[in-house]
Amino acid sequence: MKVFEIFLRNEPGLRPQKSLIIIDAVDECDIDEDQKTLLILIGKLASQGIPLRFLICSRPEPHIQETFDLDNMKQITRVLTLGDAFGPNNDIRKYLEDEFSRIFLDRGISPPPYQADVIHRLVVEASGQFIYASTIVKFMEDKDRNSRKQLEIILKPRRTNSTSPYTQLDQLYIQILSQQQNVRLLRDLFVLMIALGQVDFSFICRRLRISKEDLEPELRRMHSLLNISDSGVEVYHLSLRDFFQDRKRAGKYYIHPVRVTLVRLPRNARRSMRRNITVLLIIGAAMAVTIFGIIAITSAVVASSMRTAILIGLTVGFGVAMVMLGTILAKIHARKLAMSRKWLEQATQP
Repeated sequence: MKVFEIFLRNEPGLRPQKSLIIIDAVDECDIDEDQKTLLILIGKLASQGIPLRFLICSRPEPHIQETFDLDNMKQITRVLTLGDAFGPNNDIRKYLEDEFSRIFLDRGISPPPYQADVIHRLVVEASGQFIYASTIVKFMEDKDRNSRKQLEIILKPRRTNSTSPYTQLDQLYIQILSQQQNVRLLRDLFVLMIALGQVDFSFICRRLRISKEDLEPELRRMHSLLNISDSGVEVYHLSLRDFFQDRKRAGKYYIHPVRVTLVRLPRNARRSMRRNITVLLIIGAAMAVTIFGIIAITSAVVASSMRTAILIGLTVGFGVAMVMLGTILAKIHARKLAMSRKWLEQATQP
């Protein structure tokens, strides 16, 4: 709220007249085009002079920046960049202090005597990234492990030979992933979530050829990285997807984009098939109406006319040809779908 208060102090004309609608993590929606459509619709709504203000939070992805750079969007929006000027380190420090106290109190464990120094070090390593702090807290919250020992794992020296702003976050991810010895299972599991988002347990077990009883203990080791619920499993933050698809950052955990594409093929094929079948049904209906209309009209004319007979024959023939074409296209798409499923099984085979 402090950040927003400072912003409104500098831009008093943007103060909400009645209500403020906050939309967070727009960049984490499933499809880029959907994100752009959402922003454009909000822009059209806001330009109508309604007594509402929208606070839209997102990473500066290229397609999102392009949307806000549109002329009509520039006139009604203001950009607020969360940099060091807004003091994210203070918020991260307060968050870690509160969460450490809660975890140690709930488990009846005395906090480390050097806790203030530990928190200071973690705040510096976070480099203003809240996801770094929240991942540490989730790692310490693992119910099957001792929180103090989990913290000691985090504090182990990590090699940092890069000036990338993601260096410390990458090293934290690697430190957590290293607790899982089955690297192939890690890659096979995360390729499904990167490609499809939330994935249910039955799908994972079927594709990775693993029983639910064997899968559950493996997932518990990644509690700090995965959101595990009754409806399925998904990554907590988009930064983890970026990490896995960058060879330099992920190292041995790197997931090739081709694997992600192969997993998405069946879903894309189904969407394409549904669109094409709809088009074919429309064409078929139009042709049927045309055929029956021509037959009805021509029947009223001289039935014995040669020209009428030829016209009817050509019309019926064209209609049959369209039906045959639709059948052929449906078979082609069915074959593509079967091939995509085969590729999916090969791509996710443990």
